[in-house]
Amino acid sequence: MRANPIAWFTRAFWVPVLVLAAAEVVIRLFFADGFTGRFDYGYLPAAGFFEEDGRVELRRSGGRRFYPQAFAVPKPAGRLRIFAVGDSVTRGQDLASAYPHQLEILLRQHGRDAETLNLGVTAYGATRKRIVALQALRYQPDLIVLHASAANEGYDERDWNRAESYRSWHPRNWFLKSYALHRLYEARTDRLFWKYLPDEIRTLRSVRTPDAAFAAASRDPARLAEWNRRTRERTAATVREIGAAGVPLVVITAAYHDAEHPRLEDDGLDAFVAALAGPRVAHVSTRAVFAGRSLEDNFNDSMHLTESGNRLLAQRVAEACERLLAAEP
Repeated sequence: MRANPIAWFTRAFWVPVLVLAAAEVVIRLFFADGFTGRFDYGYLPAAGFFEEDGRVELRRSGGRRFYPQAFAVPKPAGRLRIFAVGDSVTRGQDLASAYPHQLEILLRQHGRDAETLNLGVTAYGATRKRIVALQALRYQPDLIVLHASAANEGYDERDWNRAESYRSWHPRNWFLKSYALHRLYEARTDRLFWKYLPDEIRTLRSVRTPDAAFAAASRDPARLAEWNRRTRERTAATVREIGAAGVPLVVITAAYHDAEHPRLEDDGLDAFVAALAGPRVAHVSTRAVFAGRSLEDNFNDSMHLTESGNRLLAQRVAEACERLLAAEP
């Protein structure tokens, strides 16, 4: 006897539906914090900042993979609070070895009651760094460190498009309003496109995106020029807004190299940021910091730093911080 095709379809349909429904309930009941703003992809200003009982906890949430950290609100008397805003170079391989924490150690050795909060998020470009920096201004910083790089603006563009698509109530997006389904869709899309990504794009300034459209854009000189222009525009806006808030700023300009040309490049950011420097804005050039030094000893890859590289960069940033703080009234 043949099985009833309608009955077979019903079983095949309802089992995964019930599993997904159960997953959705579990996510929304027990993991809501982790998914709050998850599909805003870092464009929600307060994502990752959790305020409770006079403290702010930094946690991985809302598309921001912050290291777990916490600080008091209001700031304790005499405390020197520094926020380091950047991408995967700022984030580092771990919290202890990354240059923001090394900066805290150096400033404490100089007799300051310093705390540095690492707000580095992998693949953040100038657009999302600006959002994070403006959020950090809410928490009484004495100084902000901003890591400027032209390598990630394409990620910002890609994730802005993803966020806009998720916000849309077009019928094609109805199923993806489910946390579980949307996350499964993301994972499937990432795996699908990863195998089509050319090797030269995988290694280009540490670009590791699963998005085939982004990979194609990365080969387009006009698109690269637009991303570089946007990096400068948004970085300059961030410098102005931090300055308007009366907070001193250290801007680090990133540098990178590749196997064929083992010399550091900066995409012209050194000259651009140097022009923004002033009494309350200091510039630290990564290219200048490591000039004449072994790239093999100080870089893990084309852009990311080893532990010794983080320490050396932190030393230069500490010197810039001390100059700015000494000039404060």
